[in-house]
Amino acid sequence: AAHPAAPLVHVDSAEAYRNEAAVGRALRAQSGGPGRAFLASKLSDRAHLSYDGAKARVAETLRLFGVETVDLYSLHSAFNFLNDAKARADLAGAWRALVELQQKGKVRALGVSNFNAVELRAFAEDPALGGLWVPDVLQNKVDVYRRGEQEPGDDDVLAAAKELDVAVVAYSSLS
Repeated sequence: AAHPAAPLVHVDSAEAYRNEAAVGRALRAQSGGPGRAFLASKLSDRAHLSYDGAKARVAETLRLFGVETVDLYSLHSAFNFLNDAKARADLAGAWRALVELQQKGKVRALGVSNFNAVELRAFAEDPALGGLWVPDVLQNKVDVYRRGEQEPGDDDVLAAAKELDVAVVAYSSLS
């Protein structure tokens, strides 16, 4: 019997990881381009947290990957938007740019990463953030052996994601 198609491989990248160029080289070395790769990256640097900064960052990601579209683009953190009015305004500008890039087909899905339940709910309820587009994805550390910050309770981010119909992409260390 023939082998089933190769599984989709989630390639997790981020501005902070400085791995986008290496991912692009690997994709170009592969015959047929990205193939079965699901390409994800994140805006990490506060210096790029603005409307223009987000647009430039996605353009750079696409250039480094050597693709026209990225499957998932996320904000790498909440950037303290609940306690810092400037950060909130900058986050709103960056999110508006990401929503526009999704509408133009440059990004397939939008996400947030490393948000707690309070931040996720506040983001979703804010007219300038979730009012434009509720994130498709929440990428957070989830340890299957020691749930840590994901313990059920007042700040259960997994419950908040479920309530908001936000898919969870979990990462965990191998230790």
